[in-house]
Amino acid sequence: MKRRVLWSRFQWLMFGLAGLVCVCETSAGAAEKTLRAGAAEVDVSPRSLPAIVNGGFLEQKADVVRDRLYARAVVVDDGATRLAIVVVDSCMMPRDLIDRAKSLARDKTGIPEDRMLVSATHTHTAPACMGALGSSPDRDYVARLPEWIAEAIVNANANLAP
Repeated sequence: MKRRVLWSRFQWLMFGLAGLVCVCETSAGAAEKTLRAGAAEVDVSPRSLPAIVNGGFLEQKADVVRDRLYARAVVVDDGATRLAIVVVDSCMMPRDLIDRAKSLARDKTGIPEDRMLVSATHTHTAPACMGALGSSPDRDYVARLPEWIAEAIVNANANLAP
């Protein structure tokens, strides 16, 4: 239930961003440009269990996936600039993991890394991407997550439409 609320807020944020780009574009006299947007989601639920979960005060392990976790991406292109925004169902992610994901996505889409924003929903029931509050990162999960984040960006980019 909570995930639907977050996705809905994410959609409104994207519509607002698209509207802002349209207003700026129109006011700049760039009527010949067409705003395009694409969206995609990739399941980032752990494939091997148990998975280490952080966000509590002690390390915990999850041995079942009750709700799927996702990386949801939107790519927006106004004809001059293309950017990507991704929200990942995770408690938190270290900078090097996000940088790896951006690098992979850049290589496949051409979107510059400084035009990508990746954030976490801050759920306390996702695999640990970094050590925190007495828990260690889940190494298997950390190894795969950048690819899944990049896949969300690549798929959203492929879905660009006016």
